[in-house]
Amino acid sequence: MSADRAKTNYPICGEPISQNPRYPNAVCGRCAGLATDETGRRLGFANENPSGGFVAYYLDTDETHDSHMCFVNGIRCWADEARFGEIVIQVDNAAEREKTRDAEQAAWTATNQPRGRG
Repeated sequence: MSADRAKTNYPICGEPISQNPRYPNAVCGRCAGLATDETGRRLGFANENPSGGFVAYYLDTDETHDSHMCFVNGIRCWADEARFGEIVIQVDNAAEREKTRDAEQAAWTATNQPRGRG
């Protein structure tokens, strides 16, 4: 008897998915195909060899990109080797927490500015 997994949504596009406890912040394949570096250059990811490993590269030149960090629609993510050798890209929660904190701080600052005397 198998239990149904909880339903959730992909963190970037919002498409529905069955929750994956191992990779709860994974992006969908379509969003993964949009990954870029911090300057907007498109990235690809693969295993280093048949045994696994991780390599990131620029799609336009096949030049190695020496980082796991990438961006999908401006959201900082982390690409890495998945459990069985595939590649998984997940939203970097630290970045999302920072983005939320910065937005909250900006909203607070905007509503708590000293008012000029008229």
